[in-house]
Amino acid sequence: MKAKWVLFSLILLLWVLGAAGLTWHSLNVPPPQGSTHVIEVTKLILLFLGGLGVILPSYFNIWHSIESNAIIRQRLAFDLANNTHDIIIRWDDASLLQARKLSRDIGKKRAALSDDELIKLIDGNSELEQSIISIFNYYEQVRVSVELGRVNEAVLKHSIGGMFLKIYERYLPWIKRQPSAYFEDMEILYKRWR
Repeated sequence: MKAKWVLFSLILLLWVLGAAGLTWHSLNVPPPQGSTHVIEVTKLILLFLGGLGVILPSYFNIWHSIESNAIIRQRLAFDLANNTHDIIIRWDDASLLQARKLSRDIGKKRAALSDDELIKLIDGNSELEQSIISIFNYYEQVRVSVELGRVNEAVLKHSIGGMFLKIYERYLPWIKRQPSAYFEDMEILYKRWR
């Protein structure tokens, strides 16, 4: 911001020096036929004022654009942080808390379950299946937000990435049985955060 006014002062100083120099020069040169020194000096001063009337608005428009871009960048950074925070907060939503509780219970039993037993357990328990779907729907929203650049991926990866990797690996046999688009979407995020 300081540079703005230093440069403005420099432009004004150069304008004053240029106007004074040309005015002095026009006073020392004989005026054209049919004119006087007063008329020539008046023409020069008006010409310089017109030039200043073009230069200064252009100068301030350029600075306005620079300052507006800085404000826009700050706003985008704020929105990015705010979107990231909103996604992290949603992880503690009541519906996801219950889903995470059921998932943790399966996580404790997972080592003792074969892949087929895990699939049968999920298919036989609609509440568990809905919980898993809710968790992966949440992570699908995370993936879309990351791909669209709406969030700070590094913060999300640090905050909820480890949980996603564990959950993905825990339910991978079940995920593979889902429609290919569903599996591919989860795999994209898994590979990205692994």
